[in-house]
Amino acid sequence: IVYWSEGAANADVWLMSADGSNANAIVSNVNIQDYYPIYRDAGNILYTRWESLSDLHDKIYNYNMGSGTSSRLALNVVGVEDADASPADPTKLVFSSTRSGGDGSYDIYMGRYDNNTVYNLPGANSIHSDLGPCCSPYTYARAIDLASPLSNSNYPAGSSLLLTANLA
Repeated sequence: IVYWSEGAANADVWLMSADGSNANAIVSNVNIQDYYPIYRDAGNILYTRWESLSDLHDKIYNYNMGSGTSSRLALNVVGVEDADASPADPTKLVFSSTRSGGDGSYDIYMGRYDNNTVYNLPGANSIHSDLGPCCSPYTYARAIDLASPLSNSNYPAGSSLLLTANLA
């Protein structure tokens, strides 16, 4: 089980056995927030952390469980928030970012590990902050029930929508 404990500058990423034993901090940077961990694959964990003590913008990092080392993903952009990563498949991840404009709101993006190309997913984005994307490990699609549509939406509350992204 991978999780984070504490908050703000004291937040660290922890790993423990499924029975709750053997809890150990695996990512712990003094006065740097390390949080929102998620398994990328059997050997790697994606997580979000502050850029540095002087730059509190979130960035996406990869923790390699075999080597015990962390590395900043090259697809991060300086001066914006890049956070809440979730693996989409072995070559891609989805994440939230403020890179699309100066208003500070978040949009959903998809990025490639192999060439660091990043795609905005306009169909997933609204005028609000869109945060915490997560991809299903299933190969078939899942419907999303719309709970609170915008006032000018063509879809009434309770509508089922299907969001897809197909990137080459």
